[in-house]
Amino acid sequence: MFKKVMGLIDKINQSNKEKLIENLPEEKIEDLLLNADELKLILTIIRDSNFKGNQIEVIYNLTWKIQQALKAVQFTKQN
Repeated sequence: MFKKVMGLIDKINQSNKEKLIENLPEEKIEDLLLNADELKLILTIIRDSNFKGNQIEVIYNLTWKIQQALKAVQFTKQN
C-alpha cells in the first residue's frame, strides 16, 4: 500500500516538475543544473552523515540518483 501511494505521489510530483520546468526561461533551467563539484559535495555530505533506520531507503535511492547524475555529467564533459 505504501509503495502504491508513493508511486502515485511520484507521478504527481513528476507532472508538476515538468510543468514548472516548461514555464522557466532557458537560462533559469541551467541555473538549476548541478555540476560535478556540486554533486560530489552532496555525496560527501551524505557519506559523512548519520541517518535513522526509516531514512535509509530514501537516502540510498537519492544517493544512487546523485551518482547517476554525476556519471552523466562526467560523461558529457568527456565528450
